[in-house]
Amino acid sequence: MAVSETDIIEHAYAEAAHLYQRGELAAALERLGPVLSRNPPDARVHGLAGFIRLRSGDAYGAVRALLRAAELDPKQAVFALALGDALMANGQPEDAVSAYRRAIAADRSNLQAVTGLASALSAAGRPDEGLQLLSQRLAAGERDHRLLVALSEAQTAVGQTRGALETCLLAVRYYPDSAVAYHNLAAALGDMRQFEEAELAVRKAISMGVNGPATRVILARTLEGLGRIEEAIEAYREVLRLSPLSVDPNRELAQLIWMRTGDVDAASAHLLRQLGQHPGDINLNRILAKLKRIAGDLPGARRVMESAIALNAEPNEHLFMDAAELATADGDAVAALQMARRGYQLAPDLDRMLVILADACLGVGEADEALSVCRRLLDRNPDDQNALARQATALRLKGDPAYAALYDYDRHVRAYEIETPEGWASLPAYLSDLSAALTRLHGFSTAPFDQSLRGGSQTSQNLAMSLDPVIVAFFKAIDAPIRAHMEHLRSDPEGMGRRYLGDYELAGSWSVFLRPNGYHVNHIHNEGWLSSAFYVELPTSPPEDPHAGWIKFGEPGVPTAPRLGPEHFVQPQPGRLVLFPSYMWHGTVPFASDERRITIAFDVQPRAGRPPRGRGAGA
Repeated sequence: MAVSETDIIEHAYAEAAHLYQRGELAAALERLGPVLSRNPPDARVHGLAGFIRLRSGDAYGAVRALLRAAELDPKQAVFALALGDALMANGQPEDAVSAYRRAIAADRSNLQAVTGLASALSAAGRPDEGLQLLSQRLAAGERDHRLLVALSEAQTAVGQTRGALETCLLAVRYYPDSAVAYHNLAAALGDMRQFEEAELAVRKAISMGVNGPATRVILARTLEGLGRIEEAIEAYREVLRLSPLSVDPNRELAQLIWMRTGDVDAASAHLLRQLGQHPGDINLNRILAKLKRIAGDLPGARRVMESAIALNAEPNEHLFMDAAELATADGDAVAALQMARRGYQLAPDLDRMLVILADACLGVGEADEALSVCRRLLDRNPDDQNALARQATALRLKGDPAYAALYDYDRHVRAYEIETPEGWASLPAYLSDLSAALTRLHGFSTAPFDQSLRGGSQTSQNLAMSLDPVIVAFFKAIDAPIRAHMEHLRSDPEGMGRRYLGDYELAGSWSVFLRPNGYHVNHIHNEGWLSSAFYVELPTSPPEDPHAGWIKFGEPGVPTAPRLGPEHFVQPQPGRLVLFPSYMWHGTVPFASDERRITIAFDVQPRAGRPPRGRGAGA
């Protein structure tokens, strides 16, 4: 008796499903192979092939199989859900959004599809939509642990750190036996700089069995926030014993030792040990090059990148981008453009790649090409601060009058003197207390990676999260000047005032100590709308250079051909707040006094709302 086609398919499906459940993925796929070659109109067979490929790490193959399964049975939520997961794994978040929506349409109660949709929306650059979706579920009374985890992650992604903390507290209340809930709570408490509570939460998670590298990283960051640096260093080393090639722990350990000691050999020791076993590891080489660069060894950093490029048979765009940046910083414009073009061939759509290519073009005087690159970035995001800075530089090189609209110093750069906060008899008395409060926070000898600071230290915590009454008073004192400046910009609706929404929020705040001969290299703030410099304590001895210690504007932070110098200076004074566009190149003229210099900086983002009534304006 002949075996029917249906029986052949059924038998192959059953055996492959059994192998899949046992984790024998290669055997399961091999068993399905003869049937799949016939492309049967059976959604289960294609769906199972998709599940197997997804679990095997073959995201592309999973997408193809699951697309066929969803086509054959569009009402089956499980196929649409798995297709969404496969599309996310394959780097297609927009397509994943559609797949997850189909899964929800087929089964509205499928919470995995809801959380997947929120993640896909965030990856597609629409995190607010994902947050709204999850918040609606919470408001409807759902308290599933997966929902609370996804909601806290979405809140963190849009900067709602307090909301994320509240969600994590809710999760612990509903799921007190969940180690994952305590892990997430510890992370949220750390984001809020509540390090004592974060330590209790993370140690609770560890005691409940969540003891992997991710939880150990939270412990290390918590100990660092508590100022227990040696314990933090050992905690990072424990993470690397568990996961030697983890990127964040390797970078953060190197950075912490560097900030603690200023000793590049000590900071790079663990990187060199691991590179001895994995000489071509891309991330380890990138971290080592970053460390050498911040230590002032640009030639050494470039050699690290050149070696990494040579060791990797498969070209990597990140290595070329780093190599181009290092060549630019080293003044080697020709090599920078060569590396930028090689990276561009591999990743022509990456924002960072386009910025690096624009910098390389400016370095050789190719202003028109730099402008073209900037226009691509600004077409995607008109508020891209990196692109605006490079666009302005290219316009200046060309002598284009449009430059003056972007770098209108009279309109865009203003100084305000803060009022004496309530509770202090005078502004000098307050600034003295503020100086003392900030000094207690400066526990490092050098600055973190990727900062503009040279010859000084920078606080690692967000000052806006501080509960110290002296620091809290600072943020109350700067409110009136910020609002006054926003109202001033409002009169320029085609320029800086275009983003005015009536209110604001701070995108970060930190303090800087500059030692003698310290300075800020020319830079911009890519996360802001407005940026700032507030002067707390300044050297009192008269400098030889009349501009020493002054903030300067207009001199690009990348080499240009021909070279462009600063155009505008503002004199610092204790109690003075300088506000300016975040895209505007700015730096500090070095000073040689033996006295220290303490400042606070923050970035401002527009926020919808109505400003409070009765606020006074700064002068």
